[in-house]
Amino acid sequence: MNAAKAISSSPAKRGTPWGCLLVFGLIFVTVACGGLVLMIGMPLFKTIQAQRWEERTSLILKSEVVTSRDDDGSVYRPEINFEYEYQGKKYRSSNWSTGFASSSFKGAAQSVVDRFPVGSEPPCFVNPNDPSQALLDRSFQKSNLFALFMLIFLAIGGGLMWVAVRGIATQWRQKRDAANKSAEQTSFVSASTSTSSSHKSTSRIGVEDELDGDQGEDDGDDDDLESGEDIEKYEDDVDAPWYGLSGPQKLEPTSKRLHTFLGFLFVALFWNGISWTIFLSALFKQDWFTVAFLLIFVGIGAIMIYAAVHHFLKLFNPTVSVALSNGAVCPGESVDLAWELVGRVSRIRELRVTIIGEEVVTYVRGTNTSTDRKIFQRIPVASVSTDEEKRFGSASITIPPNTIHSFSAPNNKIEWSVEVHGEIAWWPDIRETMRFAVRPAAISGDQP
Repeated sequence: MNAAKAISSSPAKRGTPWGCLLVFGLIFVTVACGGLVLMIGMPLFKTIQAQRWEERTSLILKSEVVTSRDDDGSVYRPEINFEYEYQGKKYRSSNWSTGFASSSFKGAAQSVVDRFPVGSEPPCFVNPNDPSQALLDRSFQKSNLFALFMLIFLAIGGGLMWVAVRGIATQWRQKRDAANKSAEQTSFVSASTSTSSSHKSTSRIGVEDELDGDQGEDDGDDDDLESGEDIEKYEDDVDAPWYGLSGPQKLEPTSKRLHTFLGFLFVALFWNGISWTIFLSALFKQDWFTVAFLLIFVGIGAIMIYAAVHHFLKLFNPTVSVALSNGAVCPGESVDLAWELVGRVSRIRELRVTIIGEEVVTYVRGTNTSTDRKIFQRIPVASVSTDEEKRFGSASITIPPNTIHSFSAPNNKIEWSVEVHGEIAWWPDIRETMRFAVRPAAISGDQP
């Protein structure tokens, strides 16, 4: 049998740096947790503590709006200094609340100053364990809730860590399976070679016996030939895309609807969390040039949200199941294909089932990796419109005899799949792709 070769060739694809992704996700989680603790956790804890503090009368000594400027614009905060007396001793404090009072809105800071004008005597709350601590307002400040946007970064970091851990686990399993498979193949080949050597020795003994006049038969040649075929078949089958797929097979979709939706949701939250935070900051500071520039990124974020909603609606489409009478069919052979839909199939205007052969080539140019896909075979299976045929149907299909079989290499692949497309009016269509294998005819014994 001729060895299978890729249609195209390119440099080896680099592995995914799961360790770097794990560290990157850990940084996101650490920053998000730190921000939540600093801006929500600590003020909330102080608010709860302050409920047991003792009330006293204070005198406002200073009350004004302080403005600070940086590269991002102006920031305003109320500065309140007050005096109070506790157990005959006078104290001064500038911590009027448990929250962070800085704001890009001057009006928010001014409203606090208006609450506590100079010379007024509002009540204050003193910590009996440390009288130097006192507050004019011991309620939890709603402005602290702005830190909840950190949950977006927490979700992003957690998602990155989850993906990285799964990738590391998968990589480890692949290495373990490859090592076990290599050990099994080495053991098999060694055993077969030993058997072949034994047969050859028997053959030489038979020849010597024949020279001595003993006409013994040597039947080891057939066994030796069978052993060689077994080795070749084993080496071909064990890593091939069709390995273990002979016989009836229920096909699995290449992507789960829920996983796809979560992926789009993750990207949409990541993008919009960053772009909207910067956009609102610029809007509050009335930096109109930055606002106009960021409208592009906000628009891209809106498209991402639309994509996430689109895939969310797909979760409610009828589910698709496809089965083949042989999950590893040869070129020139016929295979029975059956499909079943569960759900409201009456919403589907037309259901089309197609077999597709596709070449996938991955190119690495410097640090950039790109993938090209080209369909070389398209076989229509069925196009139905009645509810009964959409709900369940079957067809017999012949794979073209001169087509190329399934192939898998680091940078080159030949993939065969069943595509199910259901058109739904005013709703996302059904598009499910399920792969199967086409094996070389020589392995099945159809070719010499």
